[in-house]
Amino acid sequence: MFKELFFLGKFGFVEKIEKNISQTLIFILKVIILLVLLKVFCLGLLKILDVLGILDAPHRVDFKNYKLNTLLQYVYFAVYIPIIEELVFRAGLRVSKLNLVLITVSLPLLVLKGFLNIEWTFSIVASLVLLAALFFLLRKERVFETIDKFCLKNRRTIFYILLFSFGFLHLNGHDITIKLLLFSPVVVLPHITGGFMLSYVRLKLGIIYAILLHSLNNTIPFVIMYFVR
Repeated sequence: MFKELFFLGKFGFVEKIEKNISQTLIFILKVIILLVLLKVFCLGLLKILDVLGILDAPHRVDFKNYKLNTLLQYVYFAVYIPIIEELVFRAGLRVSKLNLVLITVSLPLLVLKGFLNIEWTFSIVASLVLLAALFFLLRKERVFETIDKFCLKNRRTIFYILLFSFGFLHLNGHDITIKLLLFSPVVVLPHITGGFMLSYVRLKLGIIYAILLHSLNNTIPFVIMYFVR
């Protein structure tokens, strides 16, 4: 696994290998263990900076007002968000017409609804408009061939653009200060390392497994809050 992770970091791509059920479960277990270790390290680093007074532990705006134990919040954070983020940031790691469609539909929902908090109706309409434009472009096979060649030629660049975009996306919703911006690489490190592992899962097993693992990761806070309360 570590050799493949190194290969992924160097080239931005690993080959998909078919696995049986037992091999898949063992693979996922190894990934989860590594994810936990990476998260402990990253959060530990943030805690050390907090204790030393270098950086206050960042917190989300109005986080205390979130009703984390409600079904609606759970569906949003542990089902909807993983699906949208994985389609936007991981689906494109393998180029196909279907993946282009998924990205085109998901990106407006992430930007318009997730960042700008625009009404669902407008966000969905924007997705449909972009989807119609994509279908029009893909009518010419040459267009897809050009996209495919470009992505194959720039795999590593695309991989890291998507990875760091995913990481810094999670500054959204924090109290933004100069100090936070200066230490932003450390603040988003848990998300970047997590995104790296999710990219690995997406390439090795497929986008569905990446979504499920992302959903599991986002479920943990709800479980913790449930027992704490």
